Amino acid sequence: MYFLQRLLFGLALWTARRVPIPCALAIAMAFHIVQLCMTLILIGGRGRLDSGVRADFVEPVAIVLVPVHLLLGGASFLIIRKTLENRRVRSTGIATVLR
Repeated sequence: MYFLQRLLFGLALWTARRVPIPCALAIAMAFHIVQLCMTLILIGGRGRLDSGVRADFVEPVAIVLVPVHLLLGGASFLIIRKTLENRRVRSTGIATVLR
């Protein structure tokens, strides 16, 4: 599960960094902070860093829901990037998009 979460996290950060706007790095850093907070709240709170939130999973398979925000974030960044690239192509009349 941890390997899957790290893989999805890396892909989401890479996608956030490729959004074609000047502050794309800030978007990736903000997503990183939000993801760390979500992880601390959802599966953290155990051990020396108590989050103050108690999370009890009713079913053992409920832990599979943890990477959902990574998938949604990555998909959102991809949609935003494609939309902005298409808008730029239409406004400038360029036939190809730099990839």
